[in-house]
Amino acid sequence: MEEPTGISYTQSMPWPHPSWRNAEIFWIWHYQFLQDNGYQLCPKFHPNWKPKWKTDDDNPPIMDAAHIKDKKLVTLKKVSRTNFSYKVDLALFLTSPQLSDNPKNHCVPIYEVLQSPCEPDVQIMAMPHLHEIYSPDFDTVGKFLDEFHQIFDGMEFMHQNFVAHRLVSLSFQDITILNMMLDPSRLYPKVHFFVSHITCTQCWPQYYLIDFGSSHQYDPEKLPFNVSVIAGDRSAAEFVEHDHPPLHFLLPLVDDMTQDDPSLWPTISEVVTCFTKLCNSLMKSQKRLQT
Repeated sequence: MEEPTGISYTQSMPWPHPSWRNAEIFWIWHYQFLQDNGYQLCPKFHPNWKPKWKTDDDNPPIMDAAHIKDKKLVTLKKVSRTNFSYKVDLALFLTSPQLSDNPKNHCVPIYEVLQSPCEPDVQIMAMPHLHEIYSPDFDTVGKFLDEFHQIFDGMEFMHQNFVAHRLVSLSFQDITILNMMLDPSRLYPKVHFFVSHITCTQCWPQYYLIDFGSSHQYDPEKLPFNVSVIAGDRSAAEFVEHDHPPLHFLLPLVDDMTQDDPSLWPTISEVVTCFTKLCNSLMKSQKRLQT
């Protein structure tokens, strides 16, 4: 499809077309601005583009784009400075030059932050284009262990810099499988949408922690002690409905991390030490087993 031309973000913003979805309007209004800053959205977000279908689906404030200079896929995320003023600052801190070279740093890199010319309260973060960690499936025990070793290292790195992935004042613990992503560039060298791929064991991808909207950096002199029972329930479905015998060697660590008394839970550094010891106890043949 040939790209439409002739729209400038310095002009008045076009009145929303009836076919535009609410979640699309922000990106349509920023089409030319992002292009001028080196990021190409797909043609459907050009204000002059005419859709051939209608849909009522909604989208989150996240958008795929291509970096014009090198054609690499990126992810753009709009962030409210009012609601998440610390989110951008903390993300930039975790991937700053003085921390980015740390091999334990698995926080998603931030390429740059753009200030919206249309909405003073909104900033746009440019990040790598990542993929869910559960697609494709882990094909071997070794691949599963590699993923969690990276994630545990990333969590330890954050804690060493006095950053918790979630605020202790929140009623939930904000680190789940949804906060873990992988870099798909090695799995899908050409494109990674619904095509054949290299297995995780063949390429060993990089894994990242994302989404620092509820994260917080603490004063080392005033570290809180958070007593919480979230994620400590062994009756949860993920513990009951599935059984993976090749991973049973990890049960001592799981038991330690899910004790009834939260004060007995290990620190993340203790988790990394125990996890590494358990992994090193396996033979190569055991790591090649399917999960």
